[in-house]
Amino acid sequence: MSNKVKRISSINGFGLKPIIGQFAIAILALTVLIFPGAAEVEAVSIKEDDLTSFVDGAITSQLKQYNIPAATISVVAGDEILLSKGYGKVDIAEDISTGPERSIFRTGSVSKLFVWTAIMQLAERGELDLDRDINAYLEEVKIPDTFDEPITIRNLFTHTAGFEEKGIHLYAPSAEKLLSLREALAKNRPARVRPPGRISAYSNYGTALAGRIISNVSGKDYREYMEEYIFGPLQMENSTFRQPIPESLAGEPVSGYRWRNGEFVEGEFEFIQLGPAGAMSSTATDIANFMIAQLNGGQFKGEEILKRETTNQMHKRQYAANSETGGWTAGFIEIFLNGKRLLLHGGDTDLFHAGLFLIPQEDLGLYVAYNAPGGGQARMELLEAFLDRYFPTSGQATNNKRVRAATSEYSRSTKDFTGSYRTARSNFTTFEKVSKLFTPIEVENKGKNQLIIRGLGTGTTKWTRIGELTFINSSFMSSEKLFFSEGERGKVEYLFLENNPTTTLIKLPWWGSYSLQLAIPVVVAGLFLLSYLAWLLSFLYRKIYRIERPRRSPGFRITIWVAALTMACFLLFLGGFSLSAGSRAIIYGLTPLALVSLVFGIAGAVFTALFFGLIIRNWLKREGSPTHRLHWTILFLSSLVLIWWMNYWNLLGIKV
Repeated sequence: MSNKVKRISSINGFGLKPIIGQFAIAILALTVLIFPGAAEVEAVSIKEDDLTSFVDGAITSQLKQYNIPAATISVVAGDEILLSKGYGKVDIAEDISTGPERSIFRTGSVSKLFVWTAIMQLAERGELDLDRDINAYLEEVKIPDTFDEPITIRNLFTHTAGFEEKGIHLYAPSAEKLLSLREALAKNRPARVRPPGRISAYSNYGTALAGRIISNVSGKDYREYMEEYIFGPLQMENSTFRQPIPESLAGEPVSGYRWRNGEFVEGEFEFIQLGPAGAMSSTATDIANFMIAQLNGGQFKGEEILKRETTNQMHKRQYAANSETGGWTAGFIEIFLNGKRLLLHGGDTDLFHAGLFLIPQEDLGLYVAYNAPGGGQARMELLEAFLDRYFPTSGQATNNKRVRAATSEYSRSTKDFTGSYRTARSNFTTFEKVSKLFTPIEVENKGKNQLIIRGLGTGTTKWTRIGELTFINSSFMSSEKLFFSEGERGKVEYLFLENNPTTTLIKLPWWGSYSLQLAIPVVVAGLFLLSYLAWLLSFLYRKIYRIERPRRSPGFRITIWVAALTMACFLLFLGGFSLSAGSRAIIYGLTPLALVSLVFGIAGAVFTALFFGLIIRNWLKREGSPTHRLHWTILFLSSLVLIWWMNYWNLLGIKV
C-alpha cells in the first residue's frame, strides 16, 4: 500500500483520530475552485462491466484482509446509478447476505451532510441567516459569550466555532440512557477555547447544535424534518436518524462486528447521544439518491431539495488555512487527489466505517460502508484504487525543488519549527485532555532545511523545505506539503496539513513537550516505589539481624506516616486512572474507578500540604538526621511536581 493511502486513511468525522493526507493540486481543479462554473463538467467514461469487475476484486480482497464481514457500495454518474452492490454477510448467525437496497448500515458522520443540506434548505427559504449569532436560533441551550465574536452557522459547518473536543458521553450504553438532543447538548457542552473563524477543529457538538437549530426554526424534530424534506423527496425509504432503527423500515439493520480470537463477535447497537452528528442509518442505494441530488443541482427525479444556486453555494469553499490547503465547503471536506477536486465526508463509529466521495467536475459519486473496525483503512484504500484506475496520474514528484531546497537560504531557522504539537481537536478544560498525552506529534530538526515528524499517523516522515514556511514530503513518489504559520508575536504557532482541513496542529511550549510530560509521572512513581522498597529493606535488615528499632519522636513518626500516605494516594491515583482510561466504558461517562482515582489524587494533594508543614517543622527543629530531612524534602518536591502535572492535564479535582 502506498504512503498516500496511509496518510488519508483516517478521513473521518466521528472517530478520535486526526486525518492526514496531502496531494498536489491540479491546475484544472484550482480553476473549478476559484471560478465555479468556469470549467465544463465532462463525465468520465466508465464501463459498467469494468467497474463491477474492479469493485468485486477490491472489496472481496478487503473483507478478507481486514476481517470485515460485510460491505456495501454505490457509484453514481450524473443522474444514474452505475453500481449498487453488497458483499459478505450482514448477519453471520442467520447467514444473511448483504443487499444494497435492503441492508441498513450506520453511516457515522456522513450523517452531517444531511444536517447541512437541511440547514441550506432553511437558509434558502429565508428562515435563517448563516452569518447570524446561533443563539438567535437556540432556545433552551445557549452558548456563552466567551469571546467578542459570536458563533455563526457558517462557523459550525466549517468547524471553526472554537469549541474544545469532548468525547465522554458521546455514546449511550442503552436506549434507556439515550438523552433527548436538548438534554445531550446541555449536559455535554464543551468550552469555547478560541475565537470563532480562526482555525478549524472538527466538532461533533457543532453539528448537533445545527440539528437543534433545525428543530427550533422548522418547528419539527430534526428527525421528522429529515424524513419529510430530504428522505421523502429523494425516495430514501430505508434511511433514518432514529435509534434504534425502526422496525417499520422495509430494510434489515446490519450488525457491527469485531474480530477476536479468529472469529467475528457481534457488537451491540451503538447509541449516539449527539444524534445529528452521527446517528443516521441508511442503505447504499438511498445514499446514491442523495449523491445524485448533490451532483445535479439539488434535483432528483423531478423533485428539488435545493435550488441549483444553493447547491453551488453549498459546494463552494468557505474556509481554508491558506490558498494551498484543502478546505471546508458548507459541510463537505474539500481535498485534491489525482488532479481532481473531491468533496467528501467520512463516518466512523466504533464498529461502522463509511465514506461519501463526490467528484463534481466528473459528475461522479462513490459511497462505501463497512461493518467492522477495519473499514476505516479499507475505505480510503478503495477510493485511492478507484482514482488510480480511472484518473491515473504520472506520480512524478517535484524533486528539483528538493534539490534546490538543500542549499536554499531562509530567514527563519529550521530549528524554529521543532518541538511538540497537539491537534486543535483536543480537550482543554476537563480530564479528557490527558488522552492527548498518548498521541504525541514531534517535529525534529534533521539538518539544514530538513525535518522529521513523528506521530502523524504514518510513523516517521521526512520533509524538505521548499519555502519560508513550507515543507514537502521527501518520499520520491509524494508531493504532499505541510505549512507552518506564525502567531501574533512572530513565532511559529501552527502547523497545517495540505489535505486535512479538519484540524490544525498547535505548537506547545517547552513545558508541554511530550517527553517531559510522559517522564514526570514515571519518574515520580519510580521514586515513590523506591522509597517504599528502601523502607521494606530497612525493616527486613533489622528483622534478620535483630537490630532494635531506634526510638523516634512523635513528630518523626507522623512525618513518616504522612509521607507514606501521600505516596500511596498518588500511586493509587496513577494506577487507577491509567486502568480506567484504557476502559471502553469511559465513553459513556466517568467510571467509578476513574472517580475513585481522582479522589485519591485530591487526597494526595491534601497530604502534600500537610507534609510540607511537617518538613518545615523538622528542618527548624532538626527532627531526624540530615539524610531523613533531605529524603522528605525530595519526596515533597516530587509530590509538588506531580500536582503541577495533574493540574496541567486537568486531573487535580473532578473536572468533567
